Amino acid sequence: MKVKVIPVLEDNYMYLVIEERTREAVAVDVAVPKRLLEIVGRERVSLTTVLTTHHHWDHARGNAELARLLPGLVVLGADERICALTRRLAHGEELRFGAIHVRCLLTPGHTLGHMSYFLWEEECPDPPAVFSG
Repeated sequence: MKVKVIPVLEDNYMYLVIEERTREAVAVDVAVPKRLLEIVGRERVSLTTVLTTHHHWDHARGNAELARLLPGLVVLGADERICALTRRLAHGEELRFGAIHVRCLLTPGHTLGHMSYFLWEEECPDPPAVFSG
């Protein structure tokens, strides 16, 4: 699992998580889709999914444009207010992207529908990752 940290806006970050065997990629908190797509192209990966931590514009404003540019893109999150949401996630739900496991954790506080994501690979020496928005 490779995580690309992408600085955007004044003090925010987007992330691109790459499953290195399949070259499938998952983005977290898409604010600037053009910047994300530049990195997707440079990394030569297939972006299939967006994980959104919460509905605020600086974490979700790029979802609709990205979904328009990438037909079939899946946009996930816990809050129906998330732009371009294709499926709502539940607390404790687990997802899989190749060898990458994702545990979805409802963490209300910053917003009521705030979701954090814990990602790991089995039998991998790399540390897990947590995306909390």
